[in-house]
Amino acid sequence: MNGQPIRSENNPKYKSALRLHSSRGRKQQGRIIIFGLQEIERACRADVDIVEVFFEEGQALPGFLESSAGASFYPLPPLLFRKLAFGDRHDGVVVVARQPESDLSAMRWSDDALVVVLQGIEKPGNLGAIFRSADGAGADAVLLADSLTGVFHPNSIRASLGTVFSMRTASADSQTIRGHLQEHGFQVLAACLESEQNYYEFDLQQRTALVLGNENLGLTDDWRTGETRMFQLPMRGQADSLNVSSTAAILVYEAMRQRRTRVD
Repeated sequence: MNGQPIRSENNPKYKSALRLHSSRGRKQQGRIIIFGLQEIERACRADVDIVEVFFEEGQALPGFLESSAGASFYPLPPLLFRKLAFGDRHDGVVVVARQPESDLSAMRWSDDALVVVLQGIEKPGNLGAIFRSADGAGADAVLLADSLTGVFHPNSIRASLGTVFSMRTASADSQTIRGHLQEHGFQVLAACLESEQNYYEFDLQQRTALVLGNENLGLTDDWRTGETRMFQLPMRGQADSLNVSSTAAILVYEAMRQRRTRVD
């Protein structure tokens, strides 16, 4: 274990880690900050490059961090650690990692691939919850179109329980993602309040992209095109729609139901 104990909040390593709480800091450094043992362990399993480990003095480190070859370890006094930690769920360890890279053009798809496309999503908690549902239902990827938040926002990581590290993902503008889906023969199904066709009327056993729009504005005209087929979730009460993460969960589990031979 290397790295000297950090005693001052003016320490450059500590200050750099604090800046990772902001999207600007993450973008400038090309790094992310991860909180919670479960999330950190899943990052390690996904071979995310851990570069720094900050832990509260006296904290026993979990064995899976031993595989983080080349990482620097820095013990912190309680006051400094609490300032660095995110909320109240930190388990005494916080890590800094290089942001994983992705390349949409390099993705290859099975004949029955299931992809969730999120356009203009802005709440990291919703984004993380969708990753968690997509992971649970065995989806192949989550693609972000015109995204207003980051996959590796601390709240996204937390809401996903670390599944953002194991699920394939990429971000691009809507035109690029639509072109990719068309090139690879996906049927594109989009949630739309105005549609009269219910989601369960579609065959979700083939190569499918499920498209969901912004929490407040829904889909833009970029996705209301001839090759996109619209569907709705039937609503029997006063509300006209569900939260986007709830909608995503219903859709991916309907796909899993239709593909029930995949279920153990």
